[in-house]
Amino acid sequence: MLTALLTDLRHAWRGLRRAPAFFATAVATLALAIGAVTGMFNVVYTVLLRPLPFPEPERLVLLAGTAPGSDLPERFNLGTDFYFQYKENSKLIDGIFIFSGGTSTLRTTTGDTGRVERISMAWPSSGAWATLGVAPQRGRLPTPEDDDRVVVISDRLWETWFDRDEGVIGQKYFVSGAMREVIGIMPATFAFPDTNTLLWVAGDPRADQVQPGNLGTPIVARMKPGVTTEQLAAELTQVSKGLPARFGGPPGYARLAEQHRALVDPLLGQIVSPTVRTSLWVLLGAVAVVLLIACANVAN
Repeated sequence: MLTALLTDLRHAWRGLRRAPAFFATAVATLALAIGAVTGMFNVVYTVLLRPLPFPEPERLVLLAGTAPGSDLPERFNLGTDFYFQYKENSKLIDGIFIFSGGTSTLRTTTGDTGRVERISMAWPSSGAWATLGVAPQRGRLPTPEDDDRVVVISDRLWETWFDRDEGVIGQKYFVSGAMREVIGIMPATFAFPDTNTLLWVAGDPRADQVQPGNLGTPIVARMKPGVTTEQLAAELTQVSKGLPARFGGPPGYARLAEQHRALVDPLLGQIVSPTVRTSLWVLLGAVAVVLLIACANVAN
């Protein structure tokens, strides 16, 4: 069999040498098809398959809810009432935080020059850093005592706005409507909730300011070792039944707590929207078909 294979390869090589135009066309066709598949797979791996850059990422989950029989969507984000209830009553989580994201104004002044732009930033509660298991490359992380007076910046913002000047730590700048102090710089590998986020404003919600039933804020938690998503969902569903007794609210709020079922999903699968995930898999399948067509054409 090996002898026959070597003979076939020698005949193929001689044939290709006698037809250089065909040889070049075949190589170019396969190269383009293989390059397309390789490039698309790299995108899919980077976005969908590569583990999150956090310790034990399989324990990180996104908490949401569903309420069969209500007029709410099939899946919805929760609110600060659920956050406090889970944080204080769950025995299966090792950390939890609530966050929001968006764009707001950053204004800096250096000498006689200044820079003002709206940039992408996030507002996580102070438990975010311990839950994710991250540390800054410079400075420190926020604590509850900092309230909302401090910020942490990304490595990209540090480079593009401050030219990697370590003196930025301790400086105060106008961030999202107030003067706030830069206390830390995150590593280049840190990206949450997405790679566009350049700055994180510290701050914790207050239990006395909770508006019962005000939904729409994502919650992230870290499960204790050995805990499954099914076990955590069952516990959080039961814990949520105590919401009306603690926060009051209108009659509809009590019905929501009774109908509510906790949803616990791996964080990696929820960072990328279902539409993007589907589109990437479809594109990967399409370029794979292109490779098959190219191989068939060359073989024919």
